[in-house]
Amino acid sequence: MAAATSGRTTAILLSLVVWSSSCSTPSPDQGPERLPNGSFPEVASRLVCLGDIPPQWASTLHDGGSISLPDTMLGLGTVAGTKAFGQHRTSVDSGIGALDLTNGRFQKISTFDADVGGMGAIAVEQPWVVWEQLDSRRDLTDWSMKAFNLETGAEHVLANSHDSEGSKVVGQQPIPVLAGSLVAWSQPVSTANEALEAEVRILDLRTFRHVTVDSGLVSSPVFAGPYLIWAKRDQSNAFTLKAIDALTHEPVRLPSPLQRPGTVGYLGGSPDFLVWSDQTTTRLSVWHLTTDTFTYFKVDDHSHYFQFLSLAGHFLLWFTGSSSAVLDLTTGNGFDFDGTVAGSQERIALVKASATVKGTIGSSEVASLLLTEAPELATCSR
Repeated sequence: MAAATSGRTTAILLSLVVWSSSCSTPSPDQGPERLPNGSFPEVASRLVCLGDIPPQWASTLHDGGSISLPDTMLGLGTVAGTKAFGQHRTSVDSGIGALDLTNGRFQKISTFDADVGGMGAIAVEQPWVVWEQLDSRRDLTDWSMKAFNLETGAEHVLANSHDSEGSKVVGQQPIPVLAGSLVAWSQPVSTANEALEAEVRILDLRTFRHVTVDSGLVSSPVFAGPYLIWAKRDQSNAFTLKAIDALTHEPVRLPSPLQRPGTVGYLGGSPDFLVWSDQTTTRLSVWHLTTDTFTYFKVDDHSHYFQFLSLAGHFLLWFTGSSSAVLDLTTGNGFDFDGTVAGSQERIALVKASATVKGTIGSSEVASLLLTEAPELATCSR
């Protein structure tokens, strides 16, 4: 089993953090060059090169100027447009907030009640901010998923951990993903045999109507290009990746490597990429949708596990278990960062928290850079 974005233990297949939106991709029936017998050529796993943040990146972030948030802890969740979104905590309140990365203005979006345990996951496609929160500090199975409209100021409850009769359903907290007005997640459901099953749901925030597109031992879904993709495990513990057209809900036939993914630990998706780790979280599979090519990466240092995956352009962002890391998927080179990292198709944001004294709130330093200005990470030579 895997852990959710806040580090909590989950109860079904996996958890994922994702940035996604629609884009044009090749036909799913097309794929990498096939061998004469119809199979795909073997692609050897590549070891990644990870170290300290390169001087060029450090100087670029420094020269661009960082934003200081005194007496505010910012738990970075995602980036949309020129703003970074996540959970804020001060000496007087906590909740969901947004920091404008161009001028340093901080906006409080929603304030938590006193008993709320915190944000678990967040997704943003303006004007919509959607997040999952723990509604009880004492009960990790008590959660709700909310949406906030930045234009109207209206807040909506989209789902919670109770069934239609009010009984609590045990299962994975949802990891919402957004594409336009569509939000998708995995909703735990009650079963007669107490199996930890769920439904993959899509809800249109314009109408607040939802449809269920699959059920069983399913993961949280991700948007990758125009597709909604999720993992499913059968009773023999075999994994498959399922896909539909996000708009029409029609099934999509995936290329062969995705039909036989091996085990699946975490998923991540974006307009250009689908990534997934195996259940050892030491191997990463990468499908580049725009070129229809596949790459496999492997870590062997027992400290950079592929978990909590998200994407920013051609960079993979993830929490290794002890720090954050950034990997250039085109070169296999990357670096560690002592803080939190999030991004979008346009920019990456990095947050460092200052040391705190017991009983006080620390401060946050936030830096960001446009991906078009990001220094190149040299090709890994391992």
